[in-house]
Amino acid sequence: MIQQKTLLNILIPVLYTVAILVVVLYQWNKQIIIHQGGSSPLFQNLMAYPAYVKNGFDLAEIQQIHPEIAFEQINNGEWLQFKSPQLRIMNSPLPSLPKRTFLSPWGRMPQELTIIIPIEINDIHAYSSAIPGIFLGYIGENWEIFLNGELIKSEIHLNRPQTTNDSLEDIWQIKSRRNWRDVYFPFDRSLLIPGINILAFRILGDPTLGVTGFYYSAPYYIDDFRHIEGRNRNILMMILCGIFGYTGIYYLIIFLSVRKKEDIYNLYYSIFSFLLCVYTLMRNGIVNSIIPNSDISIRLEFASLFMMISMFGIFIEKIGRGKITKISRGFLVFYVILSLTQALFCTQYGAEVLMIWGMSVFIYLSYVFIYDIIYFYFWEQGRDNFSDAFILNTLISSVLVYFCTAFDILDSMFFHNAFNLSLYSTCVFHIGMAINLSQRFRGMYSRLEQSNAMVLELQNALIKTIAELVEFRDNITGSHIERTQRGIKIITEELEKSGVYKEETKDWDLNLLHQSSQLHDVGKISINDNILGKPGKLNDEEFDIMKRHTSFGEEIIDRIKTLARESDFLKYAKIFAGSHHEKWDGTGYPRMLKESEIPLMGRIMAIVDVYDALTSERPYKKAFTHDEAVQIIAEGSGKQFEPALVEVFLRTAERFRQ
Repeated sequence: MIQQKTLLNILIPVLYTVAILVVVLYQWNKQIIIHQGGSSPLFQNLMAYPAYVKNGFDLAEIQQIHPEIAFEQINNGEWLQFKSPQLRIMNSPLPSLPKRTFLSPWGRMPQELTIIIPIEINDIHAYSSAIPGIFLGYIGENWEIFLNGELIKSEIHLNRPQTTNDSLEDIWQIKSRRNWRDVYFPFDRSLLIPGINILAFRILGDPTLGVTGFYYSAPYYIDDFRHIEGRNRNILMMILCGIFGYTGIYYLIIFLSVRKKEDIYNLYYSIFSFLLCVYTLMRNGIVNSIIPNSDISIRLEFASLFMMISMFGIFIEKIGRGKITKISRGFLVFYVILSLTQALFCTQYGAEVLMIWGMSVFIYLSYVFIYDIIYFYFWEQGRDNFSDAFILNTLISSVLVYFCTAFDILDSMFFHNAFNLSLYSTCVFHIGMAINLSQRFRGMYSRLEQSNAMVLELQNALIKTIAELVEFRDNITGSHIERTQRGIKIITEELEKSGVYKEETKDWDLNLLHQSSQLHDVGKISINDNILGKPGKLNDEEFDIMKRHTSFGEEIIDRIKTLARESDFLKYAKIFAGSHHEKWDGTGYPRMLKESEIPLMGRIMAIVDVYDALTSERPYKKAFTHDEAVQIIAEGSGKQFEPALVEVFLRTAERFRQ
């Protein structure tokens, strides 16, 4: 058994590592395909062609560019060629571009600019059976796209112009920004011509903003639209997004159900899951149709990213150390400030804050990885932890997340290829941690079940002891409590089987009901020994006192309720104690209830209790036979006992004989 457990502890981390590597390599390969294109003869990498930029936009000028002398016209005009494939306006060769003060909360007025890319297509017939399409990795802020002078896509969203008193010039304000990732759409193949095709981009935006123009260095290409669409379905991303949201809800429910201070890591993991869900959705191109205004989506993306890493560290510390260090608290406050300020100020401020976050988060992740994982688990806790699957999973996934995040931070700061390896490695880490937490919760639940079973056994033992003490004081012979308990079980099972009183019994907990029936005579503890132990028949005065044991039983159970929480067990016990001597015709005690006024449990116990009393020997009488007792109960139908329950009893009479 020990060898099997050790093998399992080794196998789980190995499989977990393989799963992370498979997902990361899948994403790497997918991005390589997107960047380099497939084997389609239609594929045209836009970044492989020279790109030109100029201030303003003149559609007539673009339409006048002749395919045969396109480069001559462009070079003789006001066009300036980009020096690198990263077609950002802020990095363009345009003279007199405004300069931005780092971390300034205010942006610049939008400017209108034009980017053109001359594309050479020799085999126009290759497009005859295809639907051509364009894919743009990231473009902003407002833009229109023209192919050979014809508009093929527009995302210009401006307010009406305002006229200034000073210059009488029209000033346009961007109403809704379109800083979009993964933009792709088809266009009419008839727009393509053999030779040079002019792809023009009308750009409106803050020239100091990094996303104005083409933010990434790749991918930007023309290809068969069916291939583009197939590469960008992102089904895996949407599945992961759903898993993160579901996990967040699941662990929030666990936290709200348990509400133990030491298990607050469930809340932190829930918050981490929700943030990861939001971040994953905001990084997906599908958000362009859900939240078209990128002012909203980018701020949600940044806020969830800033807070997500902080919650990750806090979760690791709480589940391991059981406390949150001051360093993690400090980073949390810092990231909250970054999240709030980027939501209030311009988009470029948020991008600059992202750079600060990128440098600081590498330090924080290093701290969490080295101090909270390596040092804590394998130094403070001892080397034996190498055999713990939970800790090994945490270590392995953290190593991969750490290095993938470092790679993506460097990429976002210098290369802008957007491989997103950290997102996918974090996704697998998240799923692995969810499995680990589920195993931990299952173990905790198993221990709780064992504890509950022990408590129930102790409760049943105490109940049985109390009931036996009552029997001992009452001089009752032969396990009256056990027999009535078995009789109650026989009747209730028959009710369930036959459907009699189905509505009344559907909410009964039969196990608790059977156990609580043992206390139906608990009130006899309050009866004087002289009456309980009298060998002969009781006189009227003594019988009046004896009848009070039903009320005494209810009072005893009410006193127990003041010391313990209300429960079905105590509710059932009180009903049995207070109503098992009531009679169908209203001549019983203590309240002289009749017919349906008597609780159903009391009506059942009345039959079972009388049957056992009839078939048991007492100092003042001999025991009746089973058949005699059954006959007496049958004759009491409609008088002492409910007729419908007597019918049920008669159907089960043979089981009572046994």
